[in-house]
Amino acid sequence: MEVFMVGTALLKLIAVIDSKHMMLYDALGIKITTNKPLKLTLDLEEHHHHREKRQSLYQNKSTPGSLFEPHTSLKDIEHKEAARSVIKHLEKVTTANQAKYKELIIIAEPKMLGCVRQELTSGLKKIVTKEIAKDLVQHNVDAVERAVFA
Repeated sequence: MEVFMVGTALLKLIAVIDSKHMMLYDALGIKITTNKPLKLTLDLEEHHHHREKRQSLYQNKSTPGSLFEPHTSLKDIEHKEAARSVIKHLEKVTTANQAKYKELIIIAEPKMLGCVRQELTSGLKKIVTKEIAKDLVQHNVDAVERAVFA
């Protein structure tokens, strides 16, 4: 029983994120134990609504609003909404498995990592042990393992 307790105490959740997907891996010690990661498509329905609304406003040349560029690019909006979705998923996973995960490692391309950092809740901040600014969503388990544990 003690060996099992020691093993679970070292379990890490690795989240590999881009603006459209999140891959979740389990790791024990310095080895990823997930053969096939949990792949989640991030919910960005709100983003499409914003895009249509913004485009129609800027296409109408008779309104004064069309003279100004939007302060926030659509890409930035997409990253922020994806980050919110990521945090929602991570909260769900870590809350449901509080005894299971002791560490959270986040891997995302730099801009996405910044957005995720801004959205992090205090509960998640406590377990984040490493942040890596790389886009590894399309990479295999070995590449993710090398990036995290090298």
